[in-house]
Amino acid sequence: MAGFAGRSGNGIHFPDPNPHASPISQLAYVPLTESDIEPAARLYSEVFLHDEPTSRRIAPDPVKFFPEAEWYVKSLAGRNLSFIARNERTRDLVGFIFCFDITDDFGHEASSFTAFLANFREAVAMIDELENRYLDRSVISPGSVLYAFQGGVSRKYRRRGVMKGLVTRVVSRARERGFRQIVAECTSLASQRVLAQCGFYEQGFSSYDMFVIDGGRFFAGLDGGITLMMRDIE
Repeated sequence: MAGFAGRSGNGIHFPDPNPHASPISQLAYVPLTESDIEPAARLYSEVFLHDEPTSRRIAPDPVKFFPEAEWYVKSLAGRNLSFIARNERTRDLVGFIFCFDITDDFGHEASSFTAFLANFREAVAMIDELENRYLDRSVISPGSVLYAFQGGVSRKYRRRGVMKGLVTRVVSRARERGFRQIVAECTSLASQRVLAQCGFYEQGFSSYDMFVIDGGRFFAGLDGGITLMMRDIE
């Protein structure tokens, strides 16, 4: 889950790998475009509704969620900051990382974005609480901080370096665009390890068990928590 100021989403999460994963040599890492909207939305829905821990607890309705996911992916495609991984032989989309400027104003899309985020109300609140402790958004200027908002990999391709390849592309794009920092939230130890390998460091942490909303511990019983990760751009 990743988010800020009412603008949150499920974050960087990579569950256990499949031992029959396809060779990494078959993959191409390319920018997300409008032609990728439908397959990217399907993979996004698969990863986050079935595998991401906070989304499993919240359990959004998959039928209602998919068209909202398509709108969400389309809104990101035009920003030219997100990437996908594709199997060049089968043409299947096997991984994604969704990014945007942390100061982005979704403008006329605001009401649709609010409706989309309503699927993850409790996780949004947890992320906002974490970020409010460690990020001072009032001093962040446009073009300075890139949000690695969400990332995921198809089950057949996990732990094969796919997400590391995607993060590497994002770091290069951030450098090209003049960003000084990248921010991400991790909902698993596996995602923390991948980002650490890519030069990210831990900035803050919030435990699932300790998070309180509406007087209750909504995520009680979930192991771990959400980690705020950052990377400075040289």
